[in-house]
Amino acid sequence: MYREIIIKDENGNIKRHTYEHLLTEKQWLNKQRQLRKNAVGEWIRWSNHYGGGQALYFCEEQTKVISKTEQRRRKKAKLEEKKKRQLELEYENARTSYQWLHDCHRKIIHPNNGFHLEKYRYDNGAINDDPFYLAAMPYYYYLERDTEPVSDEEYERLKQAYIKEYGGWEHIDLDNTKYNGKPWY
Repeated sequence: MYREIIIKDENGNIKRHTYEHLLTEKQWLNKQRQLRKNAVGEWIRWSNHYGGGQALYFCEEQTKVISKTEQRRRKKAKLEEKKKRQLELEYENARTSYQWLHDCHRKIIHPNNGFHLEKYRYDNGAINDDPFYLAAMPYYYYLERDTEPVSDEEYERLKQAYIKEYGGWEHIDLDNTKYNGKPWY
């Protein structure tokens, strides 16, 4: 974004006519510049046929070059944030041993790496106002790195072992089962 600057002399004649380059703080950071402590920006609103918006813009005089140590610190923080997002995504995809076998044809190879969560269940036939309730027991979950693919024969063997110990395969009555997410094999 550019800001038009017109400077006139005492007689009203145009002395200088320039366009000042204005960027947001994030845009200046991409150019390896950071805002000074007492930087003063200009709040600019706009609208066009795509919509509208507003942002705080700064000119180059309000910024300074980022030092090498600050660049290293920012790069390290960015890498840590990326790693954190990857871990969060991995934990979002955690499953019980049954779910890994049933849905993905994978079995647990590191049963001690499981972690348990207090799970809330949903009952749409609940009489009270809140159909969510805390499950009777915690379920153990595993990450994909704790699993390995199984052959069709191994899959059938583990499936039959589960049915023998816990009953059904396609639907599990979580309120009336002793299965807690750990491997049964």
